[in-house]
Amino acid sequence: MASGDAAEIKSMLDLLSDQLGKESVLELVDIYVDNSAKQLVKLQGFFAANDLKSVNGEAHSLKSSSANMGAQGIAELSLKLEKATALDETAKSLLQTLAQDLTAAQECMLKWKIANA
Repeated sequence: MASGDAAEIKSMLDLLSDQLGKESVLELVDIYVDNSAKQLVKLQGFFAANDLKSVNGEAHSLKSSSANMGAQGIAELSLKLEKATALDETAKSLLQTLAQDLTAAQECMLKWKIANA
């Protein structure tokens, strides 16, 4: 995860907390962390099965939810993965980078949650 991403995520979570209330955002963090972990497993399974159409759809979904949570780096990687699967380019490399960065983004959100619970 790029160094600026953690600040961007924290900023978005703070903004969402102001708008929706802290309890709602704490719940959203749990949902995002749980769902994105499941999405990553699905992406890896679809990729292993060479099911690029499903990789494309799952990457699109992860892109949207990540953007909503302020994880722009994850959203951008998901978009690249989505486009790469459509072209069958460097999807495997992108998926590996996405997995690493997603883990870092999830950890950032959970740290925010602990600090704000």
